[in-house]
Amino acid sequence: MTVRLAASAILITVVVGSCSNTDPVGDYSDSVRGITLTMRNESIAAISDGQPITRDGIIGVIAARQRALTALQAVVPPPAIAAEHAALLRVLAEFSTVAETFMESTADLDPAGFEQAVLAATYLDTIVARVGTACDAVVRRAFDLDVAVDLAC
Repeated sequence: MTVRLAASAILITVVVGSCSNTDPVGDYSDSVRGITLTMRNESIAAISDGQPITRDGIIGVIAARQRALTALQAVVPPPAIAAEHAALLRVLAEFSTVAETFMESTADLDPAGFEQAVLAATYLDTIVARVGTACDAVVRRAFDLDVAVDLAC
């Protein structure tokens, strides 16, 4: 009797395990949402509305994006959304490169000059917009796969 109960328990475990209701796209979307939400919150905390744009603030935004990139690189997307995930990684890596180059090129500027350089650097706006576009592509693909997600990019 004990052997039958044990065998039944094993069979139930195998059947339940093979009939799992996990949703890889949903799980992926939840992971990415957590990462991008943290990225957005850290970026907002680095730059206060109405305050001058500072080198430290921009460094904070860059660091938040780099942490997000590292975290997203550790996420394995399901095949159905892998292309969009790869595109998001590429544009975040490009953002890091562009931002680091900008910071190096403005290293000698005083605070007012640095703020003006940030405001004048339309290519920074372009790369930030491209990050948003890549996030939107992930959201659209997840929606196509019946997973509603709002990434906080």
